[in-house]
Amino acid sequence: MKITEAEGLNKRYYLLDSIRGICILGMIIYHTLFDVVVFFGVPVSEDVFSLINIVRDFGACCFICLSGICIHFGRRPL
Repeated sequence: MKITEAEGLNKRYYLLDSIRGICILGMIIYHTLFDVVVFFGVPVSEDVFSLINIVRDFGACCFICLSGICIHFGRRPL
């Protein structure tokens, strides 16, 4: 069976979509925790604040890596 060009353009990479969804959930969790600590003044220990920063750094790295991977799949990368 021959795959036409239109079918090739609509191909989804579900693993990348899943990783992107996990990263988005991580950023939602980070921003929620950050807002609770900073804006509402909820006291947390340094360990918890370090964990919040680790979630931030991991999420940012995932987004940067995914954008680098996904740029190759776009029609006009620039």
